[in-house]
Amino acid sequence: MVRLALLLGLAALAPAAAQASGPAPYEARYEVLRNGSVLGEAQVTLRQTGSDTWELSSHTRGTQGLAAVAGADITERSTFRWSGRGPETTGYRYTQKVAFNSRERSLEVDPAAGRIVSRDRRDEHVLPYTQGVLDRQIVPVALARDLAAGRQEVEYPVADRREVETQRFRATGSERVEVPAGSVDATRVERVRDPGAGRSTTIWLDPARDYLPVRSVQRERDGETIEMRLVGVER
Repeated sequence: MVRLALLLGLAALAPAAAQASGPAPYEARYEVLRNGSVLGEAQVTLRQTGSDTWELSSHTRGTQGLAAVAGADITERSTFRWSGRGPETTGYRYTQKVAFNSRERSLEVDPAAGRIVSRDRRDEHVLPYTQGVLDRQIVPVALARDLAAGRQEVEYPVADRREVETQRFRATGSERVEVPAGSVDATRVERVRDPGAGRSTTIWLDPARDYLPVRSVQRERDGETIEMRLVGVER
C-alpha cells in the first residue's frame, strides 16, 4: 500500500488539446496497474470554468486486491489559468483515503504576494512564486501543448510540498503501444533525471488526439512499477 500515492500522480496524465485558446474539455478513463496486475481505475475530467480558467480533477480508486479491500480512494483537483505561455496553476488539492487513514495536501498560488503556500497535514511551507508555475497534475497539459508546437525538450517549474523544482522532459521518438482503447502510434517522452536517480518516468502520447497520454510507466528504486493505460475518452 505504500505506493498508492503514486496512483494520483500518474492519474494526472490526462489529455489536453494543444490550442492557443486553451485545452478542450474531456473525460478520460484509465486502468491502473501495479507490477503488471490491475490495481484500480482512474477517471480524469477537464472543464472550462471561465474565459481563461480551467479545472482538472481526477478520481482514482482501488478495484482489485489489497487496494480494493482497503477502500483506496484518491482525489486530486487543480485550477489553472491559460495565457499565451500556456497553463499556470492557481490552486491544487490532494486527498487520499486508505482504510482508516487519510491525507490531504494543497497549494495556493498568489502572484500578487509573490508566494506559493504549500500545506501537508500540519506542515506549512511558503515558497517563492515563479511565473508559469505548475502543480504535478497539470504538467501533461503543458507537455501536450509543447509537443504540438514541435518542441522535443522542455522544462517546467513545478511546485511540490517543500520547493519549486525544475522538471525536464525529452521526446525520444515514435512507438506503437497497445492499450485497452486500441493500438496507437504514440510519441514516447521520458522525464530527464540526474544519473543514478534510480527512478524513471515514461509517457506515450497520441499526436492524432492532441497528444493525449495513452500509457505511462513509473519505475521506483525498489523495482516497483505503476502503470496506466487508456481505456476510453470522451470530448
